[in-house]
Amino acid sequence: MLHGIVEGGGCAIETMGKAGRRSLYVVGVLVLGVLTLEVGTGVLGGPKAGRSPYREISRDFEQLRELRADLRACRQAGPRYYEYYLFSAPPCETATVAVSDFFSSRRTPASRPAETAELTVWTFGGSTMQEHQTTDERAVANVIAATMAAAGIGVRVENFGVPTFQSSLELIKFMTLAARAPADRLPDAVVFYDGYNDANHGFYFGAGNIQNDLSAKLAALVEHKAGTLFLYGASLGLADYSDFWRIHVHRRLERALFRDPDPQPDEANLRRAVEIYLRNTRIASGICAAIETRCFFVLQPLIATKTPLGLIEEEVIADMRPALIAFARRFYELAGAELRSSPEFIDASAVLNGRQEDVFYDLGHVSAFGVPAVGEFIARAILARLREDTTPAGVAEGGGDLETAVQRRPASLP
Repeated sequence: MLHGIVEGGGCAIETMGKAGRRSLYVVGVLVLGVLTLEVGTGVLGGPKAGRSPYREISRDFEQLRELRADLRACRQAGPRYYEYYLFSAPPCETATVAVSDFFSSRRTPASRPAETAELTVWTFGGSTMQEHQTTDERAVANVIAATMAAAGIGVRVENFGVPTFQSSLELIKFMTLAARAPADRLPDAVVFYDGYNDANHGFYFGAGNIQNDLSAKLAALVEHKAGTLFLYGASLGLADYSDFWRIHVHRRLERALFRDPDPQPDEANLRRAVEIYLRNTRIASGICAAIETRCFFVLQPLIATKTPLGLIEEEVIADMRPALIAFARRFYELAGAELRSSPEFIDASAVLNGRQEDVFYDLGHVSAFGVPAVGEFIARAILARLREDTTPAGVAEGGGDLETAVQRRPASLP
């Protein structure tokens, strides 16, 4: 009896051993396959990158290598979630790029410390205001600070630009900061630097809409699309550990899960995009009035508004959708016509006209040299508007001097 049990057990052990060997064989083949794919990706890299107009027009910028290394270091942590306005860059400190913990404000080296500033300016916009294409010193927001400082104003500029933000998201962030920032850090002037994303997103995603993959991911979470979230989350996790998956699989899966709509170049969508932008300016003006500050709405220069174009810019615009260029130009025409008579409007769309050199590498992003002329133009326009309060008409309305004109809010909120 015992002998039979032992024999039976031995047979079971032998059978299990065969099954185990098969499993080990399958696992070994899978591991070898994965390692082969990873090593191949590491050796061969991903798909060959196409031509980079940014690198071409930035190649003579002395700090380009350092700037790109600093940006990689800052981007390792990815964006950080914030209430209401969704995300911004986390704090980061490098030689050429720094972001503070004050609502993700990018460093403006020409600014005074907040406690000694005579004038505080907040700037909002998308990636073209954040301007990680260049250094802190050459970014538009810092050039605004440097220009005002050269005019004898002790200014602090807080750069709140966030990639992909258009006027609707900027408005939400401004409203949030106006409510949450300490009273002694509230601004005397607020700049909204727009045009690129309102036109671009309006064309690709529909009037007033944010970048589609962002809204589609939020919709999947709110609407409990568990399958979509599981696939995306698992793929995102694999991409953190596998170069092959990140380069060859994750991006394709992400595009499939959160598919972009077809472009919408029609006139009705265009006019709706313009109307939403204009309404956002009016709402922002109301918030500025509530905290007793001045709003300024800037239409930024684009490759679609610059003339003449440089040689590389000519090639860049030739590769873009003609319908997008027409949409952006028409957006500027309609929005500019409505805002032209407003003392809050600053039209910077033609500031770079007459410059033959290459500046843009897509619809609105610029080279590592930045666009100091744009920051100087904006700063001078703001100072001129603020000084209008010192004219006899301005004095009659409560002006008198520049400091009085821009510092009328109470020391603390009730």
